[in-house]
Amino acid sequence: MKLGKIEGVTVKKGKKPGKTVAIFGGVHGNEIVGVEMINILRKELKVEVGIVYLVYGNPKAIKQNKRFVEKNLNRCFKKSNKDNTVEDKRAKELMKILDKCDALLDLHSFPNSKGETFAICEKKAFDIASKFDVPVISSGWGKTEPGATEGYVYDNGKIGIGIETGSNYDLDKSLARAKFAVDIFLKHFGCIGEKRMISKKSKKYVQVYKAIIRKDKSFKFRKDYKNFDVLAEREVFATEGSKKYIAKKGDCIVLPTPNEPIGGEICLLGRVVKK
Repeated sequence: MKLGKIEGVTVKKGKKPGKTVAIFGGVHGNEIVGVEMINILRKELKVEVGIVYLVYGNPKAIKQNKRFVEKNLNRCFKKSNKDNTVEDKRAKELMKILDKCDALLDLHSFPNSKGETFAICEKKAFDIASKFDVPVISSGWGKTEPGATEGYVYDNGKIGIGIETGSNYDLDKSLARAKFAVDIFLKHFGCIGEKRMISKKSKKYVQVYKAIIRKDKSFKFRKDYKNFDVLAEREVFATEGSKKYIAKKGDCIVLPTPNEPIGGEICLLGRVVKK
């Protein structure tokens, strides 16, 4: 299979050899910021050095404006993956691209009006992500919920970064944040040569350590939590039938998703850590 022939993939090559990187958008089909950013880059990006893959993550879900068709694509990036859903097949295609790349930037957004913007990466990418226009850099996702794009790249000894750019309902600001990150990412790897601004926004570092999976329709958060809200020690932040979910000292809630179906990640828990 020729990589350039994979559906939803555009390859931009510079005149000089250099790093090979990928930018993904639409891994979740209803997260339109990444899709719009790929649209723009396909038309406007001029690569000076190296190779840049521009990828629509999940074309079928994008066409249906759905998070996914059969399962969460961002949990399918595993070398051991032998499943055969739409998303599993797509992950196997895209892993062929990622295996060729030195780095990945995966653009996400919130399909609702809430949420704190943040980056996802491990320590070896903190120097890049710290320049993004986001207040939080989170790590630990690969161990907590394996199978994401950036985790797959990291496990292969390379740089993988995801960014939650903001809400679909605030498209202009979210797109501006995505463009900012793209510029920093491409400049870091020498693909473009323009001088770029660096965000001076202070950063909080959060280590994600546990995913909470909805097991029953009775799951209910105690209140309307926001992303990265700090929980009080011993706080009961959710119930599911007779079960109580109790916070430990230093816990914060990550990506609370009250309407997640049974079997889905209804939230994660993390702790603020030093860089």
